[in-house]
Amino acid sequence: MRPVVTQYASYPEKKLFVTFESQPVSWYVDPVPDPVRTFLKKKNNKNISIQAIGLSLYEDLEIWKAAHKNDEPISNEPEVIKTQWLNFDSSETSLLGRNILIVDEVDDTRRTLAYAVRELTKDLELEAKKLRDAGQDVPETKIGVFVLHNKLKEKREQLPEEIMNGRYFACKQMPDQWLVYPWDALDIEDHTEKSKDNIY
Repeated sequence: MRPVVTQYASYPEKKLFVTFESQPVSWYVDPVPDPVRTFLKKKNNKNISIQAIGLSLYEDLEIWKAAHKNDEPISNEPEVIKTQWLNFDSSETSLLGRNILIVDEVDDTRRTLAYAVRELTKDLELEAKKLRDAGQDVPETKIGVFVLHNKLKEKREQLPEEIMNGRYFACKQMPDQWLVYPWDALDIEDHTEKSKDNIY
């Protein structure tokens, strides 16, 4: 898998480690465990704690696009829906004081990434409030975003400035084109051969 993934994901790991070297916790949206597990490790090569969150948008968005014109207001677009989220109340580990890296395959409209950041920020603020109410100090928590591809297009939503200035990592910048990743294919080798012949 790594040789295949390497064609799609490469990033100066030193820069990533410098920014997120202390107690990193990775989250990922959409099913991207292969590139996440392959590349995101601690300096000692041990695995980083990874939690999955599920956000639904694309299936509904395709249906919406088929029934609406491109010039309709953005507010009419389908909402991002949580299909899987963490239960902080039942977790013994706090995310406060950690570096949290949200990982996704592609930064397309930026709606799911912006939603993930907003919802995570709300949860962190609830945790922080409990500490403040108890008279305790609240440690600094940093959120970053890591994507394999960033599509160079007008984004529907924006990420906070503190993320874009130093905590946003994209392996590749690309035009607004449809992407088919090898780990989405039933047969990776067949997928690779077809991609060479421009069958997709």
